[in-house]
Amino acid sequence: MKDNTISTFELFRQFPDAEAARLYFEGQRWGDYISCPHCGEFKRITPRKGKRTGYYLCRDCKSEFTVRTGTIFERSHVPLHKWLYAIYLTVTSRKGISSLQLSKQIGVTQKTAWFMQARIREGNYILGSNK
Repeated sequence: MKDNTISTFELFRQFPDAEAARLYFEGQRWGDYISCPHCGEFKRITPRKGKRTGYYLCRDCKSEFTVRTGTIFERSHVPLHKWLYAIYLTVTSRKGISSLQLSKQIGVTQKTAWFMQARIREGNYILGSNK
C-alpha cells in the first residue's frame, strides 16, 4: 500500500500563503473553466477589477463570487492556507486533534479552530455521503 501523505514541510513549501492556496482550490473546484456557483454559467464570467484577486462576476445572473462561495470556507475570514493546514492536520492525525491543539498549530483562537473542525467534519460527511 502506497502512502500518499506529504510531509508538513512539503505542505508549507507548496502553499506558503493564501494566494497559493486560493489558486490550488480554484484548480480543484473549477479546473480550466470557472463556473458560477449560483446559476452554473461558465462562459460569461469575468474577474472583478478594483477588488482583491479571486473575485469573479457572473454577467448572466450578476452575482459576485469567489472560490469560497458555496463551500465550507464560505463566510470565514480565516486565510485559505490556514484552512488547508487545518484539513491536513485533521486528516493525518491518527487519534484526531483537539481544537485547542489545532488553534496553537495554525495560529487562531480555540473558538475559531472549533468552528473550522466542525466545518471540516461537515465537508467530510457531505463528501462521504456522495460515494
